[in-house]
Amino acid sequence: MKNLVKHFVLFVITAAAGFAAISLPFRLFESLSQFEMRLVLAGEIAVLAVILSAVFLSKEARAQKKLRNAASKEARWNDMQRQISGIGAGSYDGEESSNIAA
Repeated sequence: MKNLVKHFVLFVITAAAGFAAISLPFRLFESLSQFEMRLVLAGEIAVLAVILSAVFLSKEARAQKKLRNAASKEARWNDMQRQISGIGAGSYDGEESSNIAA
């Protein structure tokens, strides 16, 4: 339920921002010169580029974090398996540790 409310609020905010961005040029069309309208268009494109960049960078950072977590989990798992099988943590060549009694 909480997730549904969050998504609904995000939808409403996005729809309002999209409506404002699209309706702005039409409202200013008769009051601004052609050069000023081009500046408004350039500003809208710049804002859109910043937002898209932030979204993609956020997704990329999240994916990198997942990869780091998976690698860390796998390393811990391998260390645990090595310890269980009797191979010392400092010995990576497959020899048994010297502190384990024979």
